[in-house]
Amino acid sequence: MNFGTWSWEQLANGFIEKCYELKLFNARQRTNYHNYLKKMTLIDMITFCFKKMVESGLESEIVNLLADSCKTNPLLNGKMAESYSELRRFGDYFLTTNYDLLFDPFFASDHIQYKSSILCSTGNEGLLTKDTLYHIHGSIQELNSIILTHDQYLERYGNENYRAFLSKIMTKYTVLFIGSGVEDYIRDILRSNKRNGDTNNNFFTESVLY
Repeated sequence: MNFGTWSWEQLANGFIEKCYELKLFNARQRTNYHNYLKKMTLIDMITFCFKKMVESGLESEIVNLLADSCKTNPLLNGKMAESYSELRRFGDYFLTTNYDLLFDPFFASDHIQYKSSILCSTGNEGLLTKDTLYHIHGSIQELNSIILTHDQYLERYGNENYRAFLSKIMTKYTVLFIGSGVEDYIRDILRSNKRNGDTNNNFFTESVLY
């Protein structure tokens, strides 16, 4: 977001505007749904609009909208490259929930994983390869890989193979969270590891705005 990409609130509003543009909403619904954002969670609105567009066969328009959400301010490209270059030096394995491609140029193309068919496969522990970027919520390169809706989150974090992959990372390595706090699903994995005696009893998390 520091370089111009959309926040979740902007994405939710973008979905409403796109549905209005495509005549899936009338003017009154458009206004009402913008007002609803003050009362409901952003993912509720994103889920609603996403399903509406898929039911209407407008997946290509979703891709266009998500591509718009990934655009950056060209005046900040130099600073962005500098920041990602610094970030790249932090460790050997990188997991991101972002679906944009801003970090991808700092990795070899065959060291970028985002497909659900791979991340959720049996034996995916073998994916742990040094100097690799894992888009654990998918990539803009493939709409079907992206996690945006309630159903998609439930399916992904209900997948035992995927949870085993994250669990192994949390057990074997020290994980630094940059740009966000520890989400509930990660806390759940950490607590499970602790109950099973697979890790130590101490966790330290620090949210850093990079």
